[in-house]
Amino acid sequence: MKKLALFLIISLGLNGELIETFYKTGELKERYNLKNGIRDGIYTKWYLNGQIGRQANYKAGIMDGELKTWYPNGVVKATYPIVSGKIEGTAKYYDDQGNLSWQIYNGNRPNSENNLDFSNWCLN
Repeated sequence: MKKLALFLIISLGLNGELIETFYKTGELKERYNLKNGIRDGIYTKWYLNGQIGRQANYKAGIMDGELKTWYPNGVVKATYPIVSGKIEGTAKYYDDQGNLSWQIYNGNRPNSENNLDFSNWCLN
């Protein structure tokens, strides 16, 4: 596996810093905002082929909102309803053709037993 060099571009804005990282080849790898050094707002990560791979929302450094992942072919891979860093509801997983493969839930109650850190999850 060849290593990819990252280039970091930081631009100051009214709400903090916009961070963009790039693959060695120049394609955009990820984009997110920092407020006071903490991730805040929409986080997006792309595959090397330019296809979106992951998107989530952060509030004061904690994931909050839907986490969505895609396969490199652009088909949705999974959706996770996140509230304050926890899965709250049904997480859904799809095959590479977009067909629902399986779901995770706890009866009719939310999955909220564990705090989850998705910040370093890979796209695979």
